Amino acid sequence: MSQIEQALQCYEKALDIKSEDSESLLYKALCLEGLQQFDLAIAAYQKTLQISPRKILALLNYGRLLTNLDKNEEALEFFNEALKIKPDSCTVLFWRAIILDELNRLDDALESINFALKISVNNAFCWSYKGRILGKLHEKNKAVFCFNKALDIAPGFEIAIKEKKNFY
Repeated sequence: MSQIEQALQCYEKALDIKSEDSESLLYKALCLEGLQQFDLAIAAYQKTLQISPRKILALLNYGRLLTNLDKNEEALEFFNEALKIKPDSCTVLFWRAIILDELNRLDDALESINFALKISVNNAFCWSYKGRILGKLHEKNKAVFCFNKALDIAPGFEIAIKEKKNFY
C-alpha cells in the first residue's frame, strides 16, 4: 500500500467520525487526485466547497485539477472565486495566469502574473511564466529579461533555462 493510499485511509476514518470535516475532505480529494481517481476527487472537492465555500485551498486545488483535465473555463471560475476571497494570493494569481494563457487571453494572463509579482517579487516561477507570456506576445527582449530574473533568484532553475533556450 502506497503512502497516498495510507493517507487516504486516515482521512476516510476521520470522515467516518465527522463526515462534514472540510479539512479531511480536502485532503481526501488531494489523495484521490494523487491516485488519479479524478471523478472521486472532483466529488470530494465539490463536497468540501458545499461545506466551506470560502476555503481557498479547496478552490485553488479544484481549479488546478480542472486545469490538468483541460477544463480551463471552469477552472478559471474557481480561481476568480478564490481571488474574491483572497485577492493577494500569489499562487492563485499564478494559476489564473496559466489558465488565461491556455485560453489565449495573453494580456489578461500578463496582468495576472504582474499582480502576482507585485505580491511576491522574488518568485522565480512567476518571473519565468511572465517570460513565457511575453515570448508569446513577441516581446523577446522582455521575455529574456524575465528568464534571467528568474535565474538570478534561483540559479539553475530548469524551467527558466528551458524557456530561455527557445529564444536562441
